[in-house]
Amino acid sequence: MLRYVLLRGVLFYGIPMFMVMTYLIPHPRISTAQSVALWALAGAGYGIGMWMVQERRFRKVAGRA
Repeated sequence: MLRYVLLRGVLFYGIPMFMVMTYLIPHPRISTAQSVALWALAGAGYGIGMWMVQERRFRKVAGRA
């Protein structure tokens, strides 16, 4: 699970969102360090959420077989 969260959440969601929201659409009151923390946590949350959704789907399908 940790690998999935780090890879799919932080790496594939958090970093691209950080790049876009920090450099393409900058917020005047949020520093780069705050943006890193924000998007790392958001990416981890996204990864955990996706893990839970995929596990639920797997259990649903595995129960039918």
